[in-house]
Amino acid sequence: MLKKYLKIALINIYKQKIFTIISILGLSIGLAVFLVIFGYVQFENSYDTFNKNIDNIYRLDSRVSINGITLNRNTTSIPAAPLIKQEIPAIKASTRFTSLVNQQIKINNELFDENKFFFVDESVFNLFTFPIIKGNQSSLSEPFSLFISESMSGKYFGNKDAVGRRITVIFNRLNKEYTFTIKGIVKDAPSNSHIKFNFLASYISLESIFSKDFVYNNWNVNYPTWVYLLLNKTADPAFVERMINSSLKNKISQNIYSKITYSLLPLKEVYYSPFYKGGYPIGDFGIKEISIILFGLAFIILIIAWINYISLATSRLSSRVKEVGIKKSLGAGKVSIFLQFITESLLYSFIAALFALCLFELLLKPFEHLITQAYSLFGIESPRTLGNIIYQNNFWFGSIAVIILTGIISGLYPAIILSKFSLVDVMKGENIQSGFSGVIRKALVAAQFAASVVLIIISLIIKQQVNYLKNINLGINTGNVLSLDIKDSSINEKYMLIKNRLLQNPNVLSVAGTSQYGVNVGNNNVLLKYKDTQDYSVYLLNVDRDYLDVLDIRLLNNGDLKNLRNNVVFIDKKIADKIQYEKSSDNLMEIYRKNSSLKEYLFKKQIAGVVNNFKFSVLFEGEGLPVILNLSNENFSQILLKFKGGNYKAIRDYIKNVFRELKINQEIQPQFLTDKIDKTFSMFDLLSTIVEFSTILAFIIALMGLYALSGFMVERKTKEISIRKVLGASSGTIIITLSKSFLKYVLIGNLFGWVIAYIIGNTFLHNFPYRIQIDIFPFVIALVFSLIIAFVTIFTQTKKIAVQNPVNGLRYE
Repeated sequence: MLKKYLKIALINIYKQKIFTIISILGLSIGLAVFLVIFGYVQFENSYDTFNKNIDNIYRLDSRVSINGITLNRNTTSIPAAPLIKQEIPAIKASTRFTSLVNQQIKINNELFDENKFFFVDESVFNLFTFPIIKGNQSSLSEPFSLFISESMSGKYFGNKDAVGRRITVIFNRLNKEYTFTIKGIVKDAPSNSHIKFNFLASYISLESIFSKDFVYNNWNVNYPTWVYLLLNKTADPAFVERMINSSLKNKISQNIYSKITYSLLPLKEVYYSPFYKGGYPIGDFGIKEISIILFGLAFIILIIAWINYISLATSRLSSRVKEVGIKKSLGAGKVSIFLQFITESLLYSFIAALFALCLFELLLKPFEHLITQAYSLFGIESPRTLGNIIYQNNFWFGSIAVIILTGIISGLYPAIILSKFSLVDVMKGENIQSGFSGVIRKALVAAQFAASVVLIIISLIIKQQVNYLKNINLGINTGNVLSLDIKDSSINEKYMLIKNRLLQNPNVLSVAGTSQYGVNVGNNNVLLKYKDTQDYSVYLLNVDRDYLDVLDIRLLNNGDLKNLRNNVVFIDKKIADKIQYEKSSDNLMEIYRKNSSLKEYLFKKQIAGVVNNFKFSVLFEGEGLPVILNLSNENFSQILLKFKGGNYKAIRDYIKNVFRELKINQEIQPQFLTDKIDKTFSMFDLLSTIVEFSTILAFIIALMGLYALSGFMVERKTKEISIRKVLGASSGTIIITLSKSFLKYVLIGNLFGWVIAYIIGNTFLHNFPYRIQIDIFPFVIALVFSLIIAFVTIFTQTKKIAVQNPVNGLRYE
């Protein structure tokens, strides 16, 4: 029976060549786009699932409030993990990942900049499924022992055995170097692991690098430390959370924060956790909203392809009536007719799937490159190798299910309509195109264009929002400002020499050092005391006197920069308003930290002036933290350089020559500060690009369907058109008359699309503290574009019949 159905389906496919090509092409494009994005979303949702203990692993996070601003922290203090492991029996194991931020590896007197260097506890392999290739995890209990990844072993030692070899690690922030012994090799972290590492050093090494007190009693967050806990299978995470909060309540000072609470985040949710609101990424991260939007986008494309097929299939129903009548006269029942047309639809779907898989292969690599590039701009260097994940059973099971679903959904309505007609209806010449089927076909045309219009409007709204954020007034001027990362500690020692040498170039306008290039990056919260105000949490930024000049930060009280020494601070207007600052001789401010009841005074300095409020991030934070600019010539992590426009290449080469002459062992890669600030927009730029591309594909599918559908409809009206011409109607009048019936449903599709797009766009914009107001512009563009494109498509079909000799039309049929 199935063989017979397939044979009939193949004959019909061969007889209806135009319908076949357009239907299969539309379905294949829709399926290909869906499969690529489905693979990406599956990859995103597969993060950390390779860990055997995933259901019982949690990260220790905290939520802190500073001056009314709430931030999520994914890092905590170094002693927290061993303390709560000791006090809470429900915690089976704990491990820490501590980074000293910048380091270099010295092998055979050759220096290499390396990241992903972590100090970890021996228990790291009890929590995470990171297979050890060589060595024993107990080695991580020894000082200065080191495990390296398989790729690092190949990079530095080739085919030679790396175990037992010694390497020197230079910690630039400490200006110290230590020798580590390689005790083991670990397989590289899988591409869907949020933790990416190159080097895992024993935690006990920190006792020698710093001190025992630093490891066991230092409750300040000096260096980013991520804590992971393995709970007993029977443990209640909510109960453990309460125990942790009770245990750590008096350990970490709440004087810095007005409120601090700890929470356990399941490992399966870590990848999508919002670190960007106050934490540090340990490795990969994702933005869940992006995945949801992309999946919805892919589904819209697939629905448009389904609608395209259904619309074309319903337009041909009348041509299949005689076929159905003959089958019924020979004894075929409703079920038999229904199964035949479903089989035909499934065959279309599977043929389309073959083409879709070819398109899928063509699209996968460019899409991987696009995703990887977007994440690298966001600070994530690991490639998005989607192919490693999507070529797995889950992906193929899902894909096959979608292909079958496509065949069933696409063929369901035509099969029902044709199977329900009786032999008597056929013999009477019942008009199968009338009534409900005609309404459905018109509704499908409107729905197709509604979906396409939604994509146009959403694409324009995303682009408007991203452009708005990029052009918002930050209170600084980043034009023609280069940023140089400081990794080699000798740069701080030679800072003034470097600065003077750079200023010798006539194209260099000013140079400044800063402890960070962004205010909301990092963790340098301190407390201030000024007259009656104390314990007010602010952000401390070490800068030299030219920082204000480089970024065009304005002094609001006519302060003097020329004769300043490094014993002063500048405060922003937020702080000035808070402390009710007035310029006077008694304007000393104390800066300190608190650990429980103990105060750690950092310095007492004079307030030299008030600067305008400024910020470096507008994507996820509002006004940001209040800022103190501490004038200094040390502890810098960035050098900012302002230069004359149009001389970037010459300036870059000059900077490299200066560093080479001063024998600084660091590769210099100047970056535009604007590009650094724009990193956070990269994912939304990517989203905008994908939506635009999808919009083009959606319109191609919709217009292919409209082209074929209008062709069928015009063909059926050949005699009507000829009679109109005989009665004196002009070709233009006929074209407009025929076009109006189609354009009416395109217009209806626009109206529905506007409502849906407004709801989606408004929901999307509510994720941003700074956002545009949706205006009429995207809706007008969508309307005009869709009407013009639809009219041109219909015109090409109607013109052929409208201009022909009416005699030929009257002979039709």
